[in-house]
Amino acid sequence: LMKACCGLPVYVTSYRGYESTGYTDDECMDYLLLCVKCGATLCDVMADTYDAQPDGITFDAKAIEKQKAIIKKIQEVGGEVVMSTHFPDFRDKETVYATAKAQAERGADMVKIVNFAHDDEQFVANVEMCVNLKNVTDKPYLFLTSGEKGRFLRQTGGKLGCSMYLCVYQYERTYSLDQPKLRCQKLIRDNMNL
Repeated sequence: LMKACCGLPVYVTSYRGYESTGYTDDECMDYLLLCVKCGATLCDVMADTYDAQPDGITFDAKAIEKQKAIIKKIQEVGGEVVMSTHFPDFRDKETVYATAKAQAERGADMVKIVNFAHDDEQFVANVEMCVNLKNVTDKPYLFLTSGEKGRFLRQTGGKLGCSMYLCVYQYERTYSLDQPKLRCQKLIRDNMNL
């Protein structure tokens, strides 16, 4: 599979659930390590790995030490780590910025946060957060939003400070419909003059 990508970077995940249903966090991390050894480039390590939390980030000292160790191990075998937090609903800028700082302090190469935008006020707050994350962390970041007003930021985030876009080639049963299709996103990106 990695060879079929012809040297292009490959982003891999192994979240609890979906294809990893029944895996322990250790097994999910072993899978990410295997993927890097097979040629993957970027591994997504959840910020609540080793201590599942409703807000998607742990502050348990033992879990954080284990996260730091697995991040270092992935990096030692040639991979990079994006640490991700998926909030279950809208979170304010103080929470978002504290999360970004915590992820960076754990050794992640990139910060990833998914927030929600249900109304215009949250939409505007998320745009501000996206733009200002560059003042919070020196790490590249990916800031995404879900919810009724979330898709726009996913489509424009690259022009507002995000280091990349997340897209899908086609929609499958387990895919988030929040993620734009690649061909549509490319048209948006290529035709924006910001």
